[in-house]
Order: sequence, then structure tokens, then C-alpha cells
Amino acid sequence: MRQDVPCLVEAHYADEPDDAVAADRYVFLENGPGNTPWLRPGRYRLRSLDIAGKILVERPAQVDPAH
Repeated sequence: MRQDVPCLVEAHYADEPDDAVAADRYVFLENGPGNTPWLRPGRYRLRSLDIAGKILVERPAQVDPAH
């Protein structure tokens, strides 16, 4: 993701429509290694929005099960 903070990152299940409720949301207040959302294993579409609600980045993501 880009380095624009503060921002909101929404995780949507990959197979759900764009207007579905996000599976999770995480607010990044500052840059740093502690910014880690916790998601269940699965396929997602991550969407990052700035403070005005403008979409900054949207990309697919895969969370694999822990071994």
C-alpha cells in the first residue's frame, strides 16, 4: 500500500460485490511496522481510502492459513 496516512483500509471478500459490507476495516494513523490488519485465511480485495474518502489504492490479497 501507499504511504498516505491517516487512511482507512477495508478488506472485502474477493467474491462479494463492491457494495458488500467490508469483512474488516483498519485505520492507519502513522507509518510503521506495527500496522498489520489481522484477517482470516481467504482471498480479499483491499481498498485504501484517504481522510476525504477518496480511494488511494485497490488490490487483491491472499491470506494463507498459518502452519
